[in-house]
Amino acid sequence: MNLTTKDFWETRWENEPMAQSIEMSTYHELFEKYLPKGGSYMEIGCTPGTNLAYFNKFFGYEIAGIDYADAEITKRTLEQLGITNYELFVMDFTKELPDKRYDVVGSFGFIEHFENLDDIIHRHIQLLKQNGTLILTIPHFRNFQYLLRTIYDKDVLAVHNLEIMKPDILREIVLKYGAKKIHYCNYYLTYRFWIDNESINKTMKKFVYKGCAIIEKLLSTFKLDKVPNRFFSPYIVVVAEF
Repeated sequence: MNLTTKDFWETRWENEPMAQSIEMSTYHELFEKYLPKGGSYMEIGCTPGTNLAYFNKFFGYEIAGIDYADAEITKRTLEQLGITNYELFVMDFTKELPDKRYDVVGSFGFIEHFENLDDIIHRHIQLLKQNGTLILTIPHFRNFQYLLRTIYDKDVLAVHNLEIMKPDILREIVLKYGAKKIHYCNYYLTYRFWIDNESINKTMKKFVYKGCAIIEKLLSTFKLDKVPNRFFSPYIVVVAEF
C-alpha cells in the first residue's frame, strides 16, 4: 500500500526552490567509498532531479529516473543545471518497470512511503545489472527523532512507515534477494533534524533550527558528528552489491 498520492508529491515539488547548482550529496563520503565510477544510474522516485544531477557530475553516470509525478519538474531541474542527456520514465513503479538494466539503482526517501516493503525493494533489485549496486536511503523517525516530530512535525509521520526504519529489517530483505556483499547497512550521521511542516510558526521554526545548528556545530567540533546510533541518527543507508 502506498502511503502517499501523486498529488501529494506534485504539490510538494512544485513548491521546491529551483536548484541553482549541483550540490554534494549528504552521503557523498559513503558513496565515494563504495560506488563505482562511470556506468549507468537509475533513480526510483527521481523528482526533482537533484540526485540525478549529482551522480552525473560526481560519478560520470548516464542517468535515468522513474517517477509518477510530472516529469517536467525533473526536466526543468536538469536543464537548469546544464544536463541534457538523461532518460525519464513516467510510470507507477509498483505496477511496471522499464526493460533496461543499470549498474547502480537507488532511491532517496522512497521506500518508507509503502507498507509492502519486501516487494518495493525487490523491484529495485530487478532493475540491476549483474554485479550492480543498490542504494537505499530513508529518514529515521524513530526514538528521539520520533519525539521531536510529534512536537514539531506530526503530520509527516502519517505518510511514513515507521516500522521499517530499522537497519536489520533492510539487511534481511536485501540478503533474501541475493546481495553478494553489503558494504553498508546502518544508521547515518549522529544527529540532524528538519521540519517539513510548512504551516509551523516561522519564529518557532527559526528557533528550532538555530538550536539544531548549535548541536551540530558542537558535535562537529569534537568530531562526534559521524557516529551512527539508533537514538538520534537522522538517516538509514544501505549500499549493497548484487
